[in-house]
Amino acid sequence: MRHIRPIRFTKLAVESAPQSSGVYVLWAVTAIGGLRPLYVGFSRTSIRSRLTSHFSGSHNDDLNIEVRALRNGVAFCWLAARPDRAKMIESYLIKRLRPQANVSEN
Repeated sequence: MRHIRPIRFTKLAVESAPQSSGVYVLWAVTAIGGLRPLYVGFSRTSIRSRLTSHFSGSHNDDLNIEVRALRNGVAFCWLAARPDRAKMIESYLIKRLRPQANVSEN
């Protein structure tokens, strides 16, 4: 299962994310409706649980603050993959998209 077109972050949308390993991208929605990459991550067990953790304050405090402060909202997309593949895809997407939260981590 994959969902590679970003969708608005809502409870219902997160519940549609798979409970399997994979990669996800969080996007900031701009004032004109565009998207800016915020964060690329991966989960070894459940994309759904990992997405939920970003908004519950239990993962990456700096990113949580930025996500909650975004006036125009947040979107996300995911790609289900085996953990070994997901790590490679995550690395590729970080290099390609250069999201602020990942770049500041390195």
